[in-house]
Amino acid sequence: MHLGEIAQDSDDPATRAHIETAQARVERALAELRDTVRGVNPRVLDDHGVEAACAELGGPVLVRVIRGPGWIPGRRLPGETERALFYTASEAVTNAAKHGGASTVTIEFAEAAGVVSMTVTDDGCGGAVPAAGRGLAGWRAWWNGRRRSGRVSPSSARSAGRPSFAGPGRSAGDPVGVPGGPSATLTGVSVRIVVAEDSVLLTEGLVRILEGAGHQVVGTVADAPALREIDVDSIDLLITDVRMPPGDGDDGLRAALDLRRRRPDLPVLVLSQYVAAAYARRLLGTEGGGRVGYLLKERVGRIADFLRAVETVCAGGVVVDPEVVSALFATAALDRLSPRESQVLALMARGASNSEIAAALVVSDAAVAKHVANIFLKLDLPPETDNRRVRAILLYLAQS
Repeated sequence: MHLGEIAQDSDDPATRAHIETAQARVERALAELRDTVRGVNPRVLDDHGVEAACAELGGPVLVRVIRGPGWIPGRRLPGETERALFYTASEAVTNAAKHGGASTVTIEFAEAAGVVSMTVTDDGCGGAVPAAGRGLAGWRAWWNGRRRSGRVSPSSARSAGRPSFAGPGRSAGDPVGVPGGPSATLTGVSVRIVVAEDSVLLTEGLVRILEGAGHQVVGTVADAPALREIDVDSIDLLITDVRMPPGDGDDGLRAALDLRRRRPDLPVLVLSQYVAAAYARRLLGTEGGGRVGYLLKERVGRIADFLRAVETVCAGGVVVDPEVVSALFATAALDRLSPRESQVLALMARGASNSEIAAALVVSDAAVAKHVANIFLKLDLPPETDNRRVRAILLYLAQS
């Protein structure tokens, strides 16, 4: 935040460029630390269970969690069991990305006769790249071979198929703002804000930024019970952390949702340390027609972007961090497919014909044709749509 303030106040373009470069490096370091901490002790595992925690895995690969026979949605297991399953899945995903060249990993949970099972599969090459191919030329030849076989680089698939969320005056890395009316800014208008954050350092930084922009911080709270006691009718915006005392779980988010039930039009901006789609879905699913935001804490350092997010939420819009958007989009469109339909679509994306898919899955051609028809239906590709097969594959690759 201090770097952001210096950059904003500097009149020298060269000095500002150096400071912004330093700030970008700090942000990358924070992102790496966040990923490390999330892998060691992910809060979503404690709050929502192993199924939700595994859905947050990924990074360079798309991770899809599916429910097999007997698995009950939202099923919770003993803590030690959930941790063992999660760390096993995490290690498998890491190995599939690092050594198997995978672009998609599927984690299936099932339960039969009181026995819980977890199956992890991927679309990688089945192991590490052969030793002869580890040189630069070997890597290039191996990668070109993947491309010729119909496999696509996850990064290129994302850049080709996903919206960049860039617009006038906005880069692809900026938070996504969805205006709630003709104007989504409150430039020059002071709003009354309560800050709910248990970190004294971050609280002081937020107060300094908000008051420096002309807003009024009418109160600060450091735990969820105190947050629930605020007068929701006397403020224009609530800024809160997800994780707060006394439970140090998602107490802050739950308290904010309780306040939204008391006042559905209360603007709420959540600052989180985690790229947790489960948290974002709960916030975005509240009543009130917008007026919500979900940002990662490192975005606060980009003061202009942070203040724009504050103004957008107060004006009735929705602001979501681009990393969270990626996590939300990664599973939304394909979640409607059954496990078998997901397998069929993955084989389609590799260039397999219906007969080849039937042979690979040991089913009849008629069964494959039925699965393909269901895929088109669930992905909203009616018969009059041109090149339905190509469009379904592009959608799959865009989310890989």
